[in-house]
Amino acid sequence: MDSGHITALTQDRHSDSDPSFSPDGSRLLFVSDRGDDLGRRTLALPLASRLAAEEIYVADVGALLADSTAEAPLRRLTRSPYGKRTPVWSPVAEEILFICDAGGAWNLWSLPATLASGAEAAVPERRTNMLTGIFQPSLSASGRLLFSSFEQGGYDIYLHKDIRRLERLGPMPTDDSALLPFNRVRARREEAPRPVAPDLRSEDERWRQVDFSDLSTFGSESYQRWMNRRPREEDAGDVRLKAGVEVPRMDEAGNFVPRRYKLRLSPDMSQASAQYDDIFGFQGVSQLVFSDLLGNHRLIAYLNFYNRIEFSNVYASYEYSARRLQWAGGGFRYVRYLQGEAVDRYYRDGLVGLEGSLTWPLSRFTRLQLDSRWTLVDRDSLNANQYEEDDYGTPIYSEYQSGRFLTGGLSWIFDNTLWGATGPVNGWRGSMGYTRGFPVKGGADAGNDFHTLELDLRRYLRLNNDLQLALRLAGGLSDGDTPQRFFLGGSRNWINTQYFRRADETRTNNLRSDMDELYYAVLVQPLRGAALYQREGDRYLLGNVELRVPVLRYLVTGWPVTLVWQDLRGVLFSDVGGAWDQDGSWRAVDGSGHLEDLLMSYGWGIRVDAGVALLKMDWAWRTRWDGNPRGPQFVLTLGTDF
Repeated sequence: MDSGHITALTQDRHSDSDPSFSPDGSRLLFVSDRGDDLGRRTLALPLASRLAAEEIYVADVGALLADSTAEAPLRRLTRSPYGKRTPVWSPVAEEILFICDAGGAWNLWSLPATLASGAEAAVPERRTNMLTGIFQPSLSASGRLLFSSFEQGGYDIYLHKDIRRLERLGPMPTDDSALLPFNRVRARREEAPRPVAPDLRSEDERWRQVDFSDLSTFGSESYQRWMNRRPREEDAGDVRLKAGVEVPRMDEAGNFVPRRYKLRLSPDMSQASAQYDDIFGFQGVSQLVFSDLLGNHRLIAYLNFYNRIEFSNVYASYEYSARRLQWAGGGFRYVRYLQGEAVDRYYRDGLVGLEGSLTWPLSRFTRLQLDSRWTLVDRDSLNANQYEEDDYGTPIYSEYQSGRFLTGGLSWIFDNTLWGATGPVNGWRGSMGYTRGFPVKGGADAGNDFHTLELDLRRYLRLNNDLQLALRLAGGLSDGDTPQRFFLGGSRNWINTQYFRRADETRTNNLRSDMDELYYAVLVQPLRGAALYQREGDRYLLGNVELRVPVLRYLVTGWPVTLVWQDLRGVLFSDVGGAWDQDGSWRAVDGSGHLEDLLMSYGWGIRVDAGVALLKMDWAWRTRWDGNPRGPQFVLTLGTDF
């Protein structure tokens, strides 16, 4: 190692792997697909048959180093159609150990070490019989065995204290009927002939031996024709071909010819899926994604077509990530239907807009992000008791209101979390952002003019392999002529949503339908045990604590239907938060020490992987610390984390 020189012990068309020195360092075990080709310098091109199955070989290291041009004294130790890996020498027993998939699972097998010295062939013997397999065995000088094996959804390391105590469980079968179906197919396939390129055969139809250690090999005419699959120009000094003919892969010296990268987008995804929105509920959407080979360019489209384009939802964006400064831009056209403030009033909102973003990575886990969004909202109104229909039988809405919104924001984002099956299990996540709502003139009935600061900090602590503690602290404030509203209460992607209305409110709809509140308010969640809109203001503070525990590792039902439940998780949680206006009166507790404007809840929940989404079921109690908790409230939501 001190000299820095590297010597190739094998250099041919075969794949040699998993080398292991003998205890005295004189011999080398390795795995190869060379079959009975025991040479190490020459290469027969092309192959008359597929490469052989992986077998175990031994080489004399001293002979390899003594004369690097001589044929290496290699010896084949195994001969069977099974896969073999990681041979090792046993320091305390005259054995060679390796893993093999004979029987269907990778287990430990042994051969007498005398085979490496020229003894007669021997049949390998099974030493373990583990259903989950043995991988990467390692032996100490005293005969202690370390290996990895699959257990409870992951690989773990195990120790066997004495290799000499392992029993001999029988010889390796050589009869084809003993193989698993997949291995039987593989064994037959190895003997199937492979198509031959006639350019690489000599006149007497025998294979030519090509020395890959000589660079002149790459300049031979037959080799060039075989590599390029098309005739070359007569001028060997110019690697360009006639117009319309592909540039060759190599030049006359055997060097690869650089080519200009051509942008070609190909489809990555085309599927129909369902989405859930906190305000508008479930929606069906078709998703199309296109990208290039390097992933530097990506086109994304979401489509939701109805019988007419003006009633359809369309979103399209382009993302560029070839440089450190990444950017994206897109446009959208949405149609939203909702009930108005009166029982017979309905609204149809048509949204058209553009959005863009710039992202600058500061480190592997930190980035700065600049976002902007321009939205035009045209609201039409319908009186359910008196309306006309068009030629298609569709109710005719009348023009009612319009809104113009322009926002921009700058965010600092940090994320080094390690994720598990139901969410982050270790690390930090955080964001700090500033958002500016710009006043837009032009005869609009609604707009925005605000300055908003928000902070969201999350910490995930892995207490052990099964227990995690998740902590979150979030807060925000907004100022301006029309500050953003923060609505506190409920959970994200809440399916069985409950709405809060003050006793003095006259509206009959559940949603807050004002344009500013509907499209540019912030839902502060989760605060389980409280309803949506339970508290509101231009200031907020929220804290969440969750202890995440295992409930059920694996369950399979038999009747009346077969259901498989795996890694069912549970949580114990507590949420506390408040929202208030800067110029309003707000009291966390009353004169008796009970909570007044400050909300607090606690409870427990279950996390179930439903296949297409993570299903969360929580039971929450809201408390004022007066000994009379309200609840339980059942909260059914979708999604990971808080």
